[in-house]
Amino acid sequence: MLLHNRNEEVEHGMMTLEWLRRNDDKFDRFTRRYLFTDADIIGIEEAADEAAAAGEGAPAAAVSDGSLGIRGLRGA
Repeated sequence: MLLHNRNEEVEHGMMTLEWLRRNDDKFDRFTRRYLFTDADIIGIEEAADEAAAAGEGAPAAAVSDGSLGIRGLRGA
């Protein structure tokens, strides 16, 4: 029973993060940069800092389309 409740709360937390990603451009940019990649997180940050210092903007994220496969609730 406790595991089920924990898993439900993890699911709710992930749904909140996905809502934030969809509704906040900056949040979306950072999630695409850091999540779902095997690249070293510190390396990603250093590359982004170097690119920003050179005026190039942030490097492209090494992720798929960013979708977590969460469907809309409208019409459910």
